[in-house]
Amino acid sequence: MASSNHSNNDPASIQSIASTAISHIQQLVSLVEQRPTAASTSSNELQVATPRAGTALEELRRRFPTVSARSSRNAATGRYERSNTFRPYPNVRRTVGRPLTSETVSKDIVILDFGREKIPTKSEKAELERSGRIISGFDINRKWDAKTLHNEISRLLPGYMEGLYFEIVKNSGGTLIRPNLPAGKDIDAKLLLKSIAPSGWVYLRLLEELPDSFMDPSDKKLFVSPFAVEDTGDPGDPGLCIDLTDTPDGERLCRQNSANGTESSNPDESSTLNANESQSQSSSLNINSIIRGAKEGQLSDPVEVLKYLQKEIVTRRPLEVTSSEDTIEGETNYIIVDRDNILETTFAELQYISNYRLTFQVDFMGEECVDYGGPRTEWIRLMNQAIKQKYFDHGLRPLLAEDYFNVGIMMAIAMLQNGQLPLFVEEDILQQIVSEGVCLDPCVAKLQHGIEVLGMLSALQELPMLIHLLRPQGQQKLGVQMLLHILKPQFSEEGSNALKKEKEVYQLFVRYVREVAASRRVCGKTTLNLSHILQFATGSPEEPVLGFTLAPSLEFILPTELKVTSQQGLSEGQNPNVEGGFLPLAHTCTNLLQVPRPTDALPLPSTQRLFALYDLAFSQCYFGKK
Repeated sequence: MASSNHSNNDPASIQSIASTAISHIQQLVSLVEQRPTAASTSSNELQVATPRAGTALEELRRRFPTVSARSSRNAATGRYERSNTFRPYPNVRRTVGRPLTSETVSKDIVILDFGREKIPTKSEKAELERSGRIISGFDINRKWDAKTLHNEISRLLPGYMEGLYFEIVKNSGGTLIRPNLPAGKDIDAKLLLKSIAPSGWVYLRLLEELPDSFMDPSDKKLFVSPFAVEDTGDPGDPGLCIDLTDTPDGERLCRQNSANGTESSNPDESSTLNANESQSQSSSLNINSIIRGAKEGQLSDPVEVLKYLQKEIVTRRPLEVTSSEDTIEGETNYIIVDRDNILETTFAELQYISNYRLTFQVDFMGEECVDYGGPRTEWIRLMNQAIKQKYFDHGLRPLLAEDYFNVGIMMAIAMLQNGQLPLFVEEDILQQIVSEGVCLDPCVAKLQHGIEVLGMLSALQELPMLIHLLRPQGQQKLGVQMLLHILKPQFSEEGSNALKKEKEVYQLFVRYVREVAASRRVCGKTTLNLSHILQFATGSPEEPVLGFTLAPSLEFILPTELKVTSQQGLSEGQNPNVEGGFLPLAHTCTNLLQVPRPTDALPLPSTQRLFALYDLAFSQCYFGKK
């Protein structure tokens, strides 16, 4: 036995076994590759000498069996046999990498509250199931476009949520986030099933917070929309509502005031801010009646229509003074804002506004001013500039969708309170805003809500001539002639000694205006234009669409006496101890630009220095300090 084991381990024996195995393999390979012809081999010889290819392959499988997930060992023969029982469609050839799919996919839908950031827990899912917020087995067709998908999902909302806006959110590790979509791209069925919810649940998040009465479906209390407020003039008027949007069936979503005890068919959209939701109800606004009045008056010119709306909607203290000697009184919305942080401070102040119809009175932090129209105009201009840059220059920003509610409020305020018009909205977005159909974009939906706080969405939809005012091409460009016409000089009477001095400085002012129009005046990093001059004088960079309540003017004043210690830069004959202050001043509330004129004791400085003073003044928009 020992010698046998030794012989098996002998190198010569191992080499003999290997050579035999190689010989067998070569014979099998030659059998598979052999191609006999009828000319060289007879039929009988071929059958004896060359087995069929199938026989050779079977011999290979017998000698070298392999095991795979699709093979099983036959207990009787000891061989591994391949099975085809796993194929659900044995007669259909499958394409590699593309399994057979159906056009319809079943998904479970979960409806979550406004502001929800985490997926629900198991216990929360049980509560959602009981409240009807989990819909199982909802069939989604892969070919549905964005609008069809939205309409089909809308039908799933429980009755107490009917008509509410929602968004589709993505589960990212247990956190619910808005999908990051390219500009202009909406969620269709293909995108939903491929990228947002390829497996698991589809999460819907409401874009508004449900009132307490809607937290339980069994609670039948009436929900009062912040836009549907009591009309103090005629509580029985059937038009005690503001039309927000159309349902897919074309029926107007409308909510009547709860004071009438009338139950509505669909809840309107509410504000994103709880303070606004509760406080907005205090402002009585019957926009339907106001719109009817515009139609009955056969107003067709957009400026006339806007002036009519301003008269009917804005209330309490007048917007502007009508005389330089008058003062105006009345209740206002007093707000304090930071010029250097205009968006955040304004949005924070808007939360505490109880009645947006009141005239806004604006106070800039660190600046001394009394707002009789000028600071408010400046505030609207700064807000338009900041809103355009953050919310529109690079397309709508879904991640900031909640902010667009306040953006919409500011657009309505700008239109109604004699401010610079919001001309920063591109045409396609503008058409979405004024559309009466269901809005799929959460940013546009919030814009609509904000604009409708003052009824301006309904006005834009019912009085479409107003849309022209929101298009940049509808505004006249400010030129030299227009600016000089707006800022009319108030000269002294003929024959007076002051008239000659006034004409001297006014001639230089006209020359300066032409320099600015030619973009030749620069202060720091600012290249001045004509809007800077008008803005300095009135607070508005352009003539308001409704015109100035008090006509702007240019007044000549005596220069201030400034003590100097150096004679450098003084004109010939000028007192070396006193210099005239020729820096322009402005009273924006009365639209008054004051330009110092020379005197016999205080002559004008050199043109270069005078223009430098003008550059410094007109490049600034601060109201200054006492």
